[in-house]
Amino acid sequence: MQNTTNQLGGPSGHKLTEVQRFWLQHYQAWQTSGKNQVAYAREHGLAVKSLYY
Repeated sequence: MQNTTNQLGGPSGHKLTEVQRFWLQHYQAWQTSGKNQVAYAREHGLAVKSLYY
């Protein structure tokens, strides 16, 4: 059985693309910011819809 956490670059050696890293960093920053998605996206010049993907 494969560990699903490997999708984020775990021990299986799966590497994230630059685009995946970009969005993962924004997702993590948004989660720790305490802001809602709209406020975070506007503050960082991102399309609000992009955080829903």
